Amino acid sequence: MRKKYLRRIILCAVLMISVLGCQLLPLEVERTTTADQIYSFDPSTIMQSLLQGNSEVFNLLPEMTRTTPNPEYVPVTWKQKDYLFIAEAFHEFVRNESMDTWKLNDVVFRLECKDVSFGLQLGSFTLSKIISDRGTPYRWVRYITIDPTENEILFTEEEYHPAGYFTGMKEWPSVDLAQVKISAEEAIQIAENAGGAKSRNDAGNNCGIFETFDVQGKNYPNNWAITYSAHDEHFTTLFEVYVDGSTGEYKLAR
Repeated sequence: MRKKYLRRIILCAVLMISVLGCQLLPLEVERTTTADQIYSFDPSTIMQSLLQGNSEVFNLLPEMTRTTPNPEYVPVTWKQKDYLFIAEAFHEFVRNESMDTWKLNDVVFRLECKDVSFGLQLGSFTLSKIISDRGTPYRWVRYITIDPTENEILFTEEEYHPAGYFTGMKEWPSVDLAQVKISAEEAIQIAENAGGAKSRNDAGNNCGIFETFDVQGKNYPNNWAITYSAHDEHFTTLFEVYVDGSTGEYKLAR
């Protein structure tokens, strides 16, 4: 199995656990996948093209397309706002509608430790909306993962319908990133200064950095949760910290 598909499986598992962990889906909801696609794009030109109003930069790849992994990728210097900008343009391109009417339920960023000086190298967003179908509510969910290291965007769309006697649908916890004062890249820098830089240097930069916004408040509500993990078979945690999205204050997890 190619590296990008392995990463896709891991990322989707993380997103599903973090967003759906308390929903009791197997007993209460029927899930249907309505789209599962991969689009290619050129990281070196996409920002300029979109700023010029050209949205014809996303190319749907044929199903089961096998491309050569890209171990020698050129790191991008994108920030949180850039990933959101691309996600919004992509969403409008594939579904002809704005993200404004959708709830943002999960935010994930990732980068290799060796790329800290460049910035975020992957951004993933989970969106949802509750819609009424003949008086019965159901949930529409869309996952957008932007991966410039592979020149790809992964797009998955799912529907969650009530099953059996279960007829209710509660809104999932959501976040408005425009109201979060500390950006994803600023939180990474705070983590670096708090001990992350030492941890990755001790590991010879043979590690990855995983960052998510704690929308549900599993540990610290409205905090960026940042984990440095070794590239070993156990993905050993080297350093973990929570950064307050409002104040920038941090708490060490270990």
